[in-house]
Amino acid sequence: MEFLEELGKHLISVAIIGALIVWLFKELIKKWLTNDVEKFRAKLEYESHVAKIQFSKLYEERGVVIKEIYSILQDYNFALKSIVRHSDKNYKIVDKDKKLNKLSECIDLGRKLERYYAKNKIFFEQELCLKIDKLIKKSTKIVQFGTLKSLPEGLINVDMPKDEIKEIINNDIPEIQMQIEEVFRKLLGIDNK
Repeated sequence: MEFLEELGKHLISVAIIGALIVWLFKELIKKWLTNDVEKFRAKLEYESHVAKIQFSKLYEERGVVIKEIYSILQDYNFALKSIVRHSDKNYKIVDKDKKLNKLSECIDLGRKLERYYAKNKIFFEQELCLKIDKLIKKSTKIVQFGTLKSLPEGLINVDMPKDEIKEIINNDIPEIQMQIEEVFRKLLGIDNK
């Protein structure tokens, strides 16, 4: 019996020590995993924060680009309308002094639009890019006309591209501006529905 008692005590001791070792091992693993999870969570939060900052800067830059391209389009539209206002029914500018000023203004704005757009095309959706590309192609005719008209009179006789001007004023620019307004409103989180 004594042997059984001793064996029982020994087995109980071994069981308690074994349970204690298992419990300690379990706690160590739990602590190690908790530390790893916390480190991983902190790393994810940091990376998320960095991505938000980068995205917000890109978001802000896109807003500035949209605003600037809209402004250039508006100025270009006003300049084209000014040519129409200072022209007779055949689009011949009545006031010779204003002729070169108005053409020069349109040419400068057309080139400004083309350069600014080329540098920032990445910020626009493909459909809008196609419309702006089409507008710039039409604007090239106005630039060519203005360049030829700046030569001495009588050297070359070229008609103003009145159909292109009408289409740009009445269709192209308003359509592009409306689409830019929609993009900008989406950027701001404004829903028009």
